Amino acid sequence: MIKKTSEEFETSLELPRQWGWGLDDEEHVAGVCRISCGIRNADGAMISAISVSGPAKRQTKDRIEDIILAIRTAGISRRMGYAPDEVQTFSVSG
Repeated sequence: MIKKTSEEFETSLELPRQWGWGLDDEEHVAGVCRISCGIRNADGAMISAISVSGPAKRQTKDRIEDIILAIRTAGISRRMGYAPDEVQTFSVSG
């Protein structure tokens, strides 16, 4: 498990807020990777999230991108009335 200072923790929350998805790469539980995506309502406010967990050793960069894409294309936010002005692209570094 990776230990973070409170400042590092706060900083680590900024990118998921901007991107709409986050990655827990064994930070909470050793050997477990968790990918989460936010769910937005019609006003664009983040109202919930959905996550997928699995063994960290099976979560390659390509696999993580596939999971994020699958969650996003499920259309949960659209069903809640969210219609973004532009389509956000993403890439997992690493």
